[in-house]
Parts: sequence; C-alpha cells; structure tokens
Amino acid sequence: GLANTLYGFTKLGVKATPQLLTALEDRCVSMMDQFSPQSLAISLTAFRKLEHRVKKDSILAFQKRAVAIASTTRASEKSTILTALDKMGVSASKELIGAYEAVSNRAVAKMEAHDVLELFWAFARLNHRPAIGLLSAMEEGLARHVKKIPLEDLVGVWWALARMKVEPSVGLLRILEERTLNEMETMNENEKNDVKWALSKLRIDALSKLESVLNSTTSTSTPRAAQL
Repeated sequence: GLANTLYGFTKLGVKATPQLLTALEDRCVSMMDQFSPQSLAISLTAFRKLEHRVKKDSILAFQKRAVAIASTTRASEKSTILTALDKMGVSASKELIGAYEAVSNRAVAKMEAHDVLELFWAFARLNHRPAIGLLSAMEEGLARHVKKIPLEDLVGVWWALARMKVEPSVGLLRILEERTLNEMETMNENEKNDVKWALSKLRIDALSKLESVLNSTTSTSTPRAAQL
C-alpha cells in the first residue's frame, strides 16, 4: 500500500520529487478511512524523514483518523505518531491527546513493560501532563515492570517524568531511586548526567540522596536530555 511505498523510499534512500510526494500525500488523504494505526504511523514517519512539508488540511485528516482509530492503536504506534507530528513541528490536537488518554486509561493495566514505557515517552514528547487517573495507572504499570527494564529505558523514565513536569507517588520514587542507585556502577557519564538533569527539573526533596550521589560521581558536562 501507500504506507509501504513511503517506507520503501526512506529505507532505500530514494530522492522523491516534491511533486511525487505531494501526489502521494493527496492519495493518502483520499484513502484515509482505510488507514490502520500502523499505516498512519508509517506514513507520518516517512513524510517526516523525507522532509516533506505536509499541508495543514492533510495533517488535520491524519489527526482525525488517529482519533477515530485510537481504541485499536498500540502504545508504540501512539508514540510513533506523536513523535512524527512533534518532529514535523505540528502540535497534536486536543482531540487526539484526549482520545489517546481515554483509551490508554482503560488499557494500561494490561500493558507489558515496553508499552508502558512507550506511553510515558509519548506524553513526555508532548510536554503533556496526563490526567490524574491515567498518570496513576501509568505509575502502577511502571512499578510492576521497573526491575525488568533495561538501564537505557530507566534513564528514559527520568527524562519522561521531567518533561511531563509531574511529581510521582512516593512509592514509585523510592522504586526508581533504588533501581538507579543499584545501577550506579554500570551507568556511564552520559546516563548519570541525564538523570541528574531530570532531577534538577523535578526538584523533589525526597530525591536528595540520589542527587548527592550523582553530583559526586559526574562532571558538569551538558546532558543529552537537555538537548531533546
């Protein structure tokens, strides 16, 4: 289909002309009611990677379709769609954010670790603080899986919390702090600085011990998280 064609362009490094990309964009819009969550995510990501300036009306059509199929959209697809929009310089509509919040609130209790993380990152990229009920469910999901997630993803959780500007529950903070302290010997300089950056944004007194340890083991280099 169209999504696979666009994906092929990005994988093969095809230099499609603006005229061709516009024609494909128009074709996508005309067939939008047939798009699955995966097709939507692939198409938006491809247009972004191909540096194609998608028309405002087309962006609106993509977002309306995303709202319509939100209930069947996986957390990873939500994250991909929101990331593509963000990197295209487009703000996700209130309707889209609301739809994603509503369906995620019902589904998060059954999510695996990867999907919970994707949901955190999706809202973080929007600098959006989820509704209290959803945030609590996300925290519970993260607490269930935090011992299993890779170190890189653990650092990503701190980044997401800082971007969303939320103060997690004391229980989750303790779990995250303990896991991070246990990983201190295996963390590299960049990872430590990224966590330290997140803590500076969260400004939570209860994390003073973790912050003190990080300050004693890191330099003053600019963290990668500050550049995202």
